[in-house]
Amino acid sequence: MQRARFYASLAADFSRQAATMGKTRSERDSMGEVQVPVEALWGAQTQRAVENFRVSGRPLPPRFIHALGLIKAAAAEVNAELGL
Repeated sequence: MQRARFYASLAADFSRQAATMGKTRSERDSMGEVQVPVEALWGAQTQRAVENFRVSGRPLPPRFIHALGLIKAAAAEVNAELGL
């Protein structure tokens, strides 16, 4: 049953991706307007980086992401103490 749900979820994801494939939205920054894929979770500046720099396709390690979360939590705590 769990495997069937997994495959159904995969099929739904592929269907959503196929429906949005090739579709873009306009994003704007200080350099002007740029087209970003609809399914992308980023804006204009990141899209420019994607277009101009080779990306490895390798995701960040979970430990690195966790470390960034710890840093952000510490910064939020200090900012709260300072009333910022």
